[in-house]
Amino acid sequence: MDLKTCRTWLVHQRFSEDLPRDSEIKSMFNWLVGDVDRLTQLCEEQGREAERLKGVNELDRCVVATGLAGMRKALRGREWLRLGRGSYEYDDQRWMDEFSAVFDEIVAAMEPLQVVARNVADCPTTQAGANTATELLTRALKAESALSQAREEVEMWKSRVNRLA
Repeated sequence: MDLKTCRTWLVHQRFSEDLPRDSEIKSMFNWLVGDVDRLTQLCEEQGREAERLKGVNELDRCVVATGLAGMRKALRGREWLRLGRGSYEYDDQRWMDEFSAVFDEIVAAMEPLQVVARNVADCPTTQAGANTATELLTRALKAESALSQAREEVEMWKSRVNRLA
């Protein structure tokens, strides 16, 4: 029996005048509890994986923040370059050297970002993989919602079974 069949039966029983035998209720209740336990276990496993991936994401975020700070520092130290050549002549090598130094500092600040860009260990590597990841996220959110609803129904049926006992 699947969750949809069980839920249909439970809804029917709520509005039914003739209550089923105690054994039917207990059997259905045990099945429902088992299904909720399976959903709980699945959500816990996915939660652990989500926490691990959040840690990976936080590490990457720190590396990106460090790289961006280095680029900002390189640019802010030479903002005058945006205003023009200043006192440098058109063919003055010192201006070209200064401009090249800024680029070298930006490239050096971007070096840690390459580590993040090259690490595809926890990333989908194909479009199909990215689509699957999006679908899995959607399904995980729906599963959490279904689990919450199933827990509420289990609690309702627990109280009903306890009243019959």
